[in-house]
Amino acid sequence: MAQYFDFSTRQSSLSEIHDNSIVVASTITSITNEIIDVLQLEDNENKDEIINDLLENGRESLVKYQEDITHEIYTDVMNSNDNKLIILLKKYFQQKWETQYGISHQWFISFLRQYQNGENHYTYEHILTRTTEYGNMYMKNDPILSIVLQLLFECIDDECLKETNIFNDLWFSITSDGLKAITNYSDYIVEDVMNEQLNKSQSILFQALREYNRQAVFSLLKQNNIVDEQNLYDLILDDITEHEESEHIIIPLDVSDNITVRFRQTDVLYRVRTHQNMTVKEVIADVCRQANANICNNCYLWFDSRELNINDTIYQSGLYKSSNSTKDLPEVRLKYIQILQSSTHIGTQISLASPEHISYHELFNIPLPSTINNISPTVVKEIAEQIIQHSSSVSQSLCNSGTVLIPLPNCSKQSIDSLPTIVLTAPLSPNQFDWNVFLDCLADDLEINRTDLIIVNVEKGSTKFMIKLRTKLLQASEIVNKVARKLLFMCLPKCKKFVDEYTTSTTSDIRVELENFANEKVIEDKTSLSFEEIDVALRLCERPAIINDTSWKFLQEKSRQIHTCVIQSIQSCRDEYVIDHASIVYNEHIYHEYQSLTTTDKNEKILFHGTNTINFNGIFEKNFQYISQAKRTDEGWYGQGIYFSSSPEKALNYAKSNSAFSYLICSLVRLDKILTVTDMKYKGKPMHSDYDTHYIPIRINGDPISRGEIPCFEEFVIKKSDQIIPLYIVGLLKVSRFVIWRDAKITNEFNSSIFEDMTQRYTYNIYGTQTSIEALNILNIKLTNNDSMKCVIVTNGADDGEDFVRQCRSIRSSLPIIIFCQNKTYHQQWAAKLSHPKIHVTSSPTDVFDFITNTLQQ
Repeated sequence: MAQYFDFSTRQSSLSEIHDNSIVVASTITSITNEIIDVLQLEDNENKDEIINDLLENGRESLVKYQEDITHEIYTDVMNSNDNKLIILLKKYFQQKWETQYGISHQWFISFLRQYQNGENHYTYEHILTRTTEYGNMYMKNDPILSIVLQLLFECIDDECLKETNIFNDLWFSITSDGLKAITNYSDYIVEDVMNEQLNKSQSILFQALREYNRQAVFSLLKQNNIVDEQNLYDLILDDITEHEESEHIIIPLDVSDNITVRFRQTDVLYRVRTHQNMTVKEVIADVCRQANANICNNCYLWFDSRELNINDTIYQSGLYKSSNSTKDLPEVRLKYIQILQSSTHIGTQISLASPEHISYHELFNIPLPSTINNISPTVVKEIAEQIIQHSSSVSQSLCNSGTVLIPLPNCSKQSIDSLPTIVLTAPLSPNQFDWNVFLDCLADDLEINRTDLIIVNVEKGSTKFMIKLRTKLLQASEIVNKVARKLLFMCLPKCKKFVDEYTTSTTSDIRVELENFANEKVIEDKTSLSFEEIDVALRLCERPAIINDTSWKFLQEKSRQIHTCVIQSIQSCRDEYVIDHASIVYNEHIYHEYQSLTTTDKNEKILFHGTNTINFNGIFEKNFQYISQAKRTDEGWYGQGIYFSSSPEKALNYAKSNSAFSYLICSLVRLDKILTVTDMKYKGKPMHSDYDTHYIPIRINGDPISRGEIPCFEEFVIKKSDQIIPLYIVGLLKVSRFVIWRDAKITNEFNSSIFEDMTQRYTYNIYGTQTSIEALNILNIKLTNNDSMKCVIVTNGADDGEDFVRQCRSIRSSLPIIIFCQNKTYHQQWAAKLSHPKIHVTSSPTDVFDFITNTLQQ
């Protein structure tokens, strides 16, 4: 039921406000002392830090201080919502709402008390309890507006806040598009309440949003010498608050005004002269002209945590607000495909943490509409034919089905790295011998089966094999020990005889190195991997052919493209994954079926499908199939078909299982005739008979969007397997740690070499960012309500490093941070003032490596 707000109560409510700062301070001091008593912190040296954190971030912050609090007390205050601590915290936040936030806004206090004492008092209590638990987590940059939204949109509950971006989207929409944007979120607000809020004369939300806009609008008008005659300021403020993008609202800008824009590629600042109708596209063009860079069509403008529409004016885009900012300036950035081409290290093991959308067919160098040659160039066919010719019994089943998996190089560590490894060098030319015969000899010498030897790399010259032992041997330590002894003492008579027959060299010595034969660990991360899962990874890493230099360079480039594609999405996921292995999928039969489709529309997209080890064998042998009787994740929300997403991040949701590995299959999909679906009427039912594809713009939770709502993701339901070509399979391993390195000069030669070294040392992702906004975005996504996730921050001291460090610690106060800089003395001074744990400062890369290792391996 709607709760109406009477604006006539505003003046009378003023007398209820206790405008006595001494009384307020005394009350807060009293609450603080009572909390200290409840937690028994009187003699604790961290008392002030704990209390400040508690009053800022709510009860959840106590998790960090468990060792400072007696076990019985900690258990009592954390396990119920009616204990003395919760009562005191509610009293504190209630006092804060009415004094710090409401002291000059009597309408806000009246609104709170109508909820507090009215029929919807339970909603007030719920929001107060949420604040008690999480502090200012959801208060954004305007607590009054945030509290009003939380009270009005009561259907955005705790689960919705934690698991989705609905509240963030609502906040962005209403502060960008005005009051009427709430109609896009009608599912989360009672209809009567929404209608009331759309009526300016009754709307408390209009009042809150008006106050949110007031300072920025009035400042802008004054800067442009616009006189406040006949309440002009208030009229403009009302119009902007109601509908910010209304075309008839134009705030004049003097032609002499200008804004500062950073050109990200060179980190140079440029001044752009503005006029009232200037578009974002024109701003980009002006910056590129000044930078002598003829690339404006490959650029976009980033400001206020979003990519701006190139057709918006500087007023519509909010760029005018940047004139008051001394940091977070608007930036002209290159589209990701351009960054990939210009910075060779990006996308191999590191990725610039930017949220721009990737054009996947450009990234993978597949022109559309496609042909067999650009889907699978000659080099891929040559490698596949080599694999078929030299296939071992391990990979024979896939080859017989027509599918060949071509493993891609992975320069970072993998789950198989810690397996027992034989590095064997023989003085043989690749063209001299059948290496399967040689490996049969090696297996006979070691008294094991040929299938127990998995080749993961071969180098030419004096042919050098890297061979892993299959995991089933690890269960028989006596066999592994016997293999090690035979290799150490070179008890390899059949191998030596084989080499003697084929070598033309004066020496036929075989050299052997052993790695990891004494190791019991399979992987450094604490993720538990079964032997079966590692065997699957081994099979996908098996390299049964010696690859020439041209082919090897092609595979390296393809690996780089895939890493760029997937890492970009992983950094947006709450869960953290590393790319453990990846393969190209080659199947000529599937290619020809795809190309033989006769359709009038060859609308094609690169799309992603998430799965696990249970399903993907059949995908490569028979292509994707929809079998209604098969065991499935669900009955098909939007029709019985094969589900894909344009986002790897969304596809990963379907890949989750009890297995440690999740798999992404990247495919080329022909959409043909498309039906846009906006509801659930096809749930569990066949797809529309007249269409080949169902297209569904969805929210983050998978529900279809409401009319006018901006989709978070896209789903595609495909009717026939003939519309699909699997291109690549990527094996992802879930981990619980990562590193962020924030530095505006992260792509220079010095930092790039350190990055390269860093990625070869660790089994977790290194996210490189050039701005604080990007780094903090990753931290918020991965650390919020996820105490098990570990992270190390590496940052330079420049570019407002002190403020960046403080913001990092506001997300997690115990976050380990090291400042990597040249001017140690200067940065040590401010770093020493920050709270525990200590901020480390160094100019040595070795110190950085040691800090990461010691912190994340504890």
